Amino acid sequence: MALGGFASKKFIVSSNKIYTFNEYENDISLNVEEQEVEGCKPSIYIKGISAESPSISITLRESKYINVQKEYNDWKNILLSRIPHMLFLGDKPVSSSKFLLIKIAASNAEFISEKLIKITLKLDFKEYARKGYKKEDK
Repeated sequence: MALGGFASKKFIVSSNKIYTFNEYENDISLNVEEQEVEGCKPSIYIKGISAESPSISITLRESKYINVQKEYNDWKNILLSRIPHMLFLGDKPVSSSKFLLIKIAASNAEFISEKLIKITLKLDFKEYARKGYKKEDK
């Protein structure tokens, strides 16, 4: 059963493999500016909508079908590639825009000898509406 995916990674549950996520969050907000009005509450100027910022956690455990170190390296390579991809939950995209993987936080690592056998990865994404450019120094 497909639970979603990002780039080459597919979240699935089958008789052979459990590769899923938990703790899904998604932040979206309005960008506003408060404008002072003498003697009154401030006016609110709505500048626009922020980029969506979803995050998920994945707990990886070594098994016949999952090599924890390889999976961790795969996620790092996706981040380092700087390429936006569609993010799916189930068979539906989170947004019509693509997302960048912008942060990986690894925790709860367990080793046997020197082999990584378990790790939890918190993956943070940022909506990629269009490419930005570095502002030139004046």
